[in-house]
Amino acid sequence: MMKGAAWSAPLLVAAVAAPAYAASDKVPAKGLNGWVEVGRSCGFGTNTYYLDGTKGSFHTGGTKDRGIWLFAGPAAAISGATMIVYLSKSDLSFTNGSGAGWSNLVRSSADDATKPANGFFAYKATYTGGWTYQTGNFVDNNGDPQTQVWVANTQPKWTDDLGRSCDSITSYIRRIVTVDGTTYSFLRGPVTPS
Repeated sequence: MMKGAAWSAPLLVAAVAAPAYAASDKVPAKGLNGWVEVGRSCGFGTNTYYLDGTKGSFHTGGTKDRGIWLFAGPAAAISGATMIVYLSKSDLSFTNGSGAGWSNLVRSSADDATKPANGFFAYKATYTGGWTYQTGNFVDNNGDPQTQVWVANTQPKWTDDLGRSCDSITSYIRRIVTVDGTTYSFLRGPVTPS
């Protein structure tokens, strides 16, 4: 039996106020996004918990909506992409099935201080791969039209063998990307796959 849930209701925070998109190559409000399916597969001695950004749909114009993508102009300099997953279990050990450029998702006690709620533990992965710039008819999280998007070239995917148990695990995920020297972040969650 396999259960999964996509994340919704993003919260975007910029380190400094972002100027209007039309006036610059900066990321507009709620312009950083991406989806990762969170789930667990239980039964017959194989119990796994997974975070999978390789499954996905496409926006108008063919842009994948999984992993990390952002609205920004063609001159944007993108660096420092990170995902921090906050889980209600502290002893998970993930296997990396991600595309090139993604590190494995590992426990990061240094990031515990940024947890969204008590009882959560941080796991961190970085993306050092390339980005592809695309133009088309896109809609941001506010429903506003956008025409320029950068998409990470590969998507993340991590799994953990839960052993004999098939624990219910609640999660949040934070995406962090630096664009032209400004750090943008958004948090999604909580999600508890049934």
